[in-house]
Amino acid sequence: LQTYSWHFSEGVWEEVLQKELSEHGVKFKETGMAELGPGWHKELEAISQLADLMRRFLNLYKSRLGAEPTGIQKILYHSGHNLDVRDREFLDLFDLVLVNYQAELEKEGRIDYNDMIHEATRAIREELVQPKFKYVIVDEFQDISSDRAGLIRAVLEANPDARLFCVGDDWQSIYRFTGSDLNLMTD
Repeated sequence: LQTYSWHFSEGVWEEVLQKELSEHGVKFKETGMAELGPGWHKELEAISQLADLMRRFLNLYKSRLGAEPTGIQKILYHSGHNLDVRDREFLDLFDLVLVNYQAELEKEGRIDYNDMIHEATRAIREELVQPKFKYVIVDEFQDISSDRAGLIRAVLEANPDARLFCVGDDWQSIYRFTGSDLNLMTD
């Protein structure tokens, strides 16, 4: 078994990733980087890159598909099952991470930003809350994601007399990594 020096913050994401890696034979302990020896930085960098990729994919996944693991099947269906082995392996690993991440959030009574948007949208659509807005103003509209657009639609549907005003510049769209979809503005 390999031992890595890694300091995780107290965030749920890091706990879940550490748990998943630990279950696959990676041990963690608090040590200094100098104790790792030559070559270990490349392995740590690879783990860090995988963690970053998983975090970005998790955000995009939850922004588009919510927290349900059935989204993996939607991805497979829409890809026409034409994913290569690497993509399938990634989705298999991601599926484990997603399930454990959501379980850890639930255990701690937390939600993340994407859950907050989805829950707010659901609460409005199920008439658990009744927003009473006359005007909805959205700045940086070029960076809106489908889940946030859904929340705005729910607010407007709950307030038929409300007016929507959006400001955006399609040349300034830079938040694709957070789930923004320029087509929501241009189409």
